[in-house]
Amino acid sequence: MWALGIFLSGGFNVRVFGIRISSQSPYRAAMFSLASAAIASTLHTAQPTGTGRSYRGWLRPEWIVTAFGVCLLIWQWSAARPMWLDEQMIALNLRDRTFWDLSQPLSFDQSAPFGWLLLERIALLGLGANELALRLAPALFGIATLLCALMIGLRWMSPVGATAFALLCSFGQWLSFYAVELKHYSADTFGGLVLPALTVWVAEADANSVRTRLAVWGAVVAVAHWFSIGALLVTPACAALLAVVIMRSRPRPRVLYLCGIAGMCAMSFGVHYAVALRYARESEYLRNFWQFAYPPASGGAVATLGWLRDQLDDFALKPGGTELAVLFWASAAAGFVLTRRRLLGSIAAAVVFSGFLFAVLRLVPLYERLSLWFVPALYLGVALFADSAASLMRQPRGRWGWVSAGMAAVAAIVTFEVCSDVFRHGVDDVRSFRPVGSNRSTDDRTAVLWLMNHRQPGDVVVTTRLGLPAVMWYGGLMRTKAAAESHDGGPILIAEHSSSESECSTTQLREQLKGRPRVLAYLGFQDFPAWFDDQLLQTLTDGGSVVAMRHFGSQSRAVVVVLDRLSGSIREPPRWNDAADEPLSQSYGCVTAREARRW
Repeated sequence: MWALGIFLSGGFNVRVFGIRISSQSPYRAAMFSLASAAIASTLHTAQPTGTGRSYRGWLRPEWIVTAFGVCLLIWQWSAARPMWLDEQMIALNLRDRTFWDLSQPLSFDQSAPFGWLLLERIALLGLGANELALRLAPALFGIATLLCALMIGLRWMSPVGATAFALLCSFGQWLSFYAVELKHYSADTFGGLVLPALTVWVAEADANSVRTRLAVWGAVVAVAHWFSIGALLVTPACAALLAVVIMRSRPRPRVLYLCGIAGMCAMSFGVHYAVALRYARESEYLRNFWQFAYPPASGGAVATLGWLRDQLDDFALKPGGTELAVLFWASAAAGFVLTRRRLLGSIAAAVVFSGFLFAVLRLVPLYERLSLWFVPALYLGVALFADSAASLMRQPRGRWGWVSAGMAAVAAIVTFEVCSDVFRHGVDDVRSFRPVGSNRSTDDRTAVLWLMNHRQPGDVVVTTRLGLPAVMWYGGLMRTKAAAESHDGGPILIAEHSSSESECSTTQLREQLKGRPRVLAYLGFQDFPAWFDDQLLQTLTDGGSVVAMRHFGSQSRAVVVVLDRLSGSIREPPRWNDAADEPLSQSYGCVTAREARRW
């Protein structure tokens, strides 16, 4: 408790090994208080780690941190922020397809595990087509990840390591961010954590319980990959570890039993692949889109190693959630190597290695949200390093006691810095960059609903290609694959910029609006040049007048234009609030339009 006492008595500001440690920061104050409580719990533990503890469990720091993490996810879920583009694309598939149709190639180049899609379709039909209903399953998977992290800490680590692991999983910026989005990423992180933990549980079994535990492991693996890509990707490493452990004990029946379970899991994967997963693998669009997230196809081993080295800094920041890339990777690696829990360290290291290996083999992109499935394994490495520091602190002081004390101090400083930085990034992101009324600077929900309230029979709806999902979802339009009109017969057009004279002469937006009384235009996701919104407004008002226009957030904007110059306008000439000062030149070409279609 000495650190907490120093902080309360006035704080300090020192530099150790070039790293500034100051209790004046509120983040560091919270971290020092938490670390002090965890150290006190470790030093006063009555029983060895992993055998259960007799003192007030619910007041232990790892429980408290996990409770805060669960509350954070529930609060974010209940806020029901507007859906983001990728969420809208998945939601449209869920809304407009039957259960069986979800096994076919999804619209908008989307993909997800088939079981997860079925779960979401059930939520939509049972609870409604809204943010709370559709994000319920992702939030529950996120909460399950935190509870799994807590159980791992309680079973295999001291309160210091368990608290560090709970903190990293609860406040890791991108784990908490994607846990409440309508995507399968939270299921990926849960599967990527629970299967390795289950594998260690099986590997530690005695002769009397190993067969039962193997059966449980096989059943979980056979089901989990239907809901979690992360569960699928960690399975090879988990199976390899189990095979090594079982073959070392040389009981032939157990090896045959494991082979039988592996065959069952392979059959389950084969069915899932044939039903749904193969479409993502066979998609030329997805294959080309993610080329940047693979090492260079040519260049050999040297180029590949160089590419992997270049990914480390970016990966530490996103999805790792820390700017301290060197300390992050070093502490995780040290945790894998130094931990007394060899099986736990080995499986975590194998999972991380698998993530990079799959990228080198060009099977799974190494990129931000797609790599979230092995971020908990990296966090586990950092927590194991903190756990090693706690173990060194509890060792009796002999002739070389100062050596273990020094090693414990270094490990404590490094893990404290990493955990503090992850905690700071996570809290700052929640406080400053996750407003309730918008999502990534857009508010498609409010904007499209406002626009639809102005809609009259026969109105033309104009948007951009990646603005179409918002109009379809929040406007309730194009519920069938072929429909390119709203239910009242008004067409839906996709506006684009073109510098081609031939396109401007044949598909210009002005020509396609002739004979129409009004047009409703929506600009949300910025899949267009910065000046395109000004050009579109100018094109519409050259043949009409604005009756209503409004900004939503910093990017979403909508306008209602009457295509009759005699109608009363509210401003002349109309301009967006952030319009460029200089007028557009003719060199910008024209605005073309085409009929809206799903893709």
